[in-house]
Amino acid sequence: MAISVHRLSPVILRRAQWARDPQKHIISTKIGREIRKELNLGLSKNTPSKEVECCETQSSRDQYALCLPLLYRHVDISIHNAKGLFRSLHCDCMVDGRNPDRYLLPYEAEKLQFRQEAFIDAIIRTPSLGALVLSLTWTYQWYEEKGMKMDKTPQMMWTAFKLLDRVRSLDICSFNWELVRVVPPPLFPVATSIRIGGKMTYAFFRAMISSPETVVSLDLDNPQGFGQMRDGLDEEGEAPRPSSPENISFHQETEDSQQIPVLRHPGAMRGHLNPLIGRFIKLKHLSIRTVGQDDSASEYWSEPREKERYMEISNFLKSVRLTLTTLVFEQGNEAELDPRPRCRADPLEVGIQKGRPMDTYFLSYVLPALVEGPWPKLKMLFICGVGGRPREWQSRANVHFRDWEPEDPAILESAEDCLRIALNHEVQLSWEAEFRRPFYLQLWD
Repeated sequence: MAISVHRLSPVILRRAQWARDPQKHIISTKIGREIRKELNLGLSKNTPSKEVECCETQSSRDQYALCLPLLYRHVDISIHNAKGLFRSLHCDCMVDGRNPDRYLLPYEAEKLQFRQEAFIDAIIRTPSLGALVLSLTWTYQWYEEKGMKMDKTPQMMWTAFKLLDRVRSLDICSFNWELVRVVPPPLFPVATSIRIGGKMTYAFFRAMISSPETVVSLDLDNPQGFGQMRDGLDEEGEAPRPSSPENISFHQETEDSQQIPVLRHPGAMRGHLNPLIGRFIKLKHLSIRTVGQDDSASEYWSEPREKERYMEISNFLKSVRLTLTTLVFEQGNEAELDPRPRCRADPLEVGIQKGRPMDTYFLSYVLPALVEGPWPKLKMLFICGVGGRPREWQSRANVHFRDWEPEDPAILESAEDCLRIALNHEVQLSWEAEFRRPFYLQLWD
């Protein structure tokens, strides 16, 4: 005779039942091993030896059905949340775990690829498994170069992700090295918590945040965009972008009639928030982390583009001010400067630099939006990386250190005082000059 699942201990059975209830606590897959151990023990004690094989088969089926919600509820096939610093691909420096330039040892890349492809296969082979996934943490990578290509096509990945239609929590970071020409469909329609970062196409960003009306918590973790002429390929199969950032930087960035980005320069994303303005009707928690410009003469930054980017952040903040309870804004620069193509024709000639451009943009665009308000539900505002010092930089052609003067402390103090007065006295405000974690700027395609 087979051992009924009702013969499992009440503790084990209750944990398994919790896994089927999305309102219960997070359940560890360790419970699956506990169930297996108890089932085997029950079989050995209660089943004649000649019936053990038959009973094991039936009990395995029962165990499998019982454990499925435990095994698929929280899927984490990622590497981007690793703590510490790692070697860079492009230069002799260290980067943090969420930097797409992070070097992966061969066995690390192979292990990640194997696990992701196995998951994709399982979901496509048994679509009903997709409904069991409520939380997804995923490091996205795709290589089109020969010898570095994943066995599965991008379309298979999107097909599998399309079946994950009950995911509530999404943490995704793109480690892509190349612009993938398969445009993903809208995904994760009921996600309430989204964290997104890394280097990606603008279509990728839109696909991950396809239903902003359901989002309660949004973490924009320094998303970087590829340089692109437009999304995907046209009917003739022409290349979707010029061959290098130097070429594309001479073209003006464009949007379509719905403000969706079309032609885009590489680097910190711009224009990705405009189509979402007014659609985050339930947003309570917002975190915006972005790399910023600290060198006025840098050939890697465009002043007009940066002004437009900070203006976009300002407009987005205004659109969610009535519902937010917590807001984090952090800006910073790279710990090291790696060699990369420049994205504007000629660097500016400046004498003594005063302050940092990123602080000027914050004070000119973001601060007025914060002061203007109102913020009827805001409880906590954290500002980080405004008023700090620029890093020392060096060019590959020659080493140069220019004179730098800090921003007038009175200006920063006045800005903070003005913000404190504008906010409700119950709002907890924290303003720090230095950023807490290294940032990165991605211009390589």
